[in-house]
Amino acid sequence: MPVKKPAALLRPSVLVELASQATMGVALGLTFSLILITTPVFGVSGLIAFGSNPYDIMQMLAFTCALTFGLGATLTAVVFKLTEDS
Repeated sequence: MPVKKPAALLRPSVLVELASQATMGVALGLTFSLILITTPVFGVSGLIAFGSNPYDIMQMLAFTCALTFGLGATLTAVVFKLTEDS
């Protein structure tokens, strides 16, 4: 009877690596949203100021960028882990 090996993505070292990739993605997303909001060339701060509640709009933009970048970095790390030669 063959020995059942644990799933490659459930090892603690892999989970720590995926968590670090997610953290890196969130940090990049927050940096991107900060640059997007504070740089007047893009005009995003003017559009946010026209909204009914600018603080909530700014928070939602930062949260969306952080979530998107974090999820993208994590899924990229999963693909690299699954396709890496062991």
